[in-house]
Amino acid sequence: MAKIFVNVCNGILVAWVAGLIWFVSMIPSVPANDTINTDAIVVLTGGSLRLERGFQMLIEGRAKKMFISGVENNVTLSSILRNEEYKSFAGKISPDSVTLGHKARSTIGNAEETAEWIEAEHITSVRLITGNYHMPRSIHEISLASPQVKIIPEPVFPIHFEHNDWWKFTDSIKLVLSEYNKYIATNIKTYLEHFIDDHTLGSV
Repeated sequence: MAKIFVNVCNGILVAWVAGLIWFVSMIPSVPANDTINTDAIVVLTGGSLRLERGFQMLIEGRAKKMFISGVENNVTLSSILRNEEYKSFAGKISPDSVTLGHKARSTIGNAEETAEWIEAEHITSVRLITGNYHMPRSIHEISLASPQVKIIPEPVFPIHFEHNDWWKFTDSIKLVLSEYNKYIATNIKTYLEHFIDDHTLGSV
């Protein structure tokens, strides 16, 4: 029995490591270089460089609308543009072109409130802006919530993730491992939901 348990544990470990290698291969290593325009830009808050990239792409006309998900309560577009790092965009952004989402406090929450906005605005394609390490899980969650929408990734590269050096730093390694484990959890949750739904329908 002990040998079987060890073999099962080893099998799980091998599968976990193989999955991690696959997951890391999905993390964008270079900036996007396409010229495709989309119906909207979606920015997920929670990291540096994201809003800057979103505002710049909106000014460039890459989309007519932008949704910022996960904004703190009582924060407005005006208050954002008063911050030092965003002052250069003040006066260049039409208030009507930007919508703030205040409900999300997690990636799943980002996906849910983004999906609500996408449906309300009849959006068919989005350019998704988030950290490169966060991109695989973000695309996965939003695809689950809005399977009909085309998503074009627009990664930004925080410090330690530039030049693919993340594996040299303990904090960035922990971040990637956290993202991977959450990705696994999301897939297990999705599988169980489908499994339960299928068996519930089968028993009717």
